[in-house]
Amino acid sequence: VNITHPDVGDLTLTLGHPGGGNFVLSDQNGGDGDNYSNTVFVQDCEGTCTSIAATSGAAPPYTDSFLPEDPLAPLGGFDLNSSWTLTVANAGTSTGTIDSWFINGELTPPAS
Repeated sequence: VNITHPDVGDLTLTLGHPGGGNFVLSDQNGGDGDNYSNTVFVQDCEGTCTSIAATSGAAPPYTDSFLPEDPLAPLGGFDLNSSWTLTVANAGTSTGTIDSWFINGELTPPAS
């Protein structure tokens, strides 16, 4: 995800999947910090990634891999080549742009 915005704490990023549900990636985190820059939301941390949630101590610009607010595991089994959406809601008055975003990798089906 690449988003240019001067107050990312105003933003809620939501991933919509082909089955019709939504998963919150980040909900008004970052205060008046700037930008999501090459931000990767991952299903599982392998290494040193942390949660994007405000309680994690992560701060913008968000540049690295992060666990989203809602777990991505329930998305397992959906075709990555289907119609996905990224919705960015802005609770503030500052404007910004969604510069780019994409889905990549594998979604592992949830354990039964």
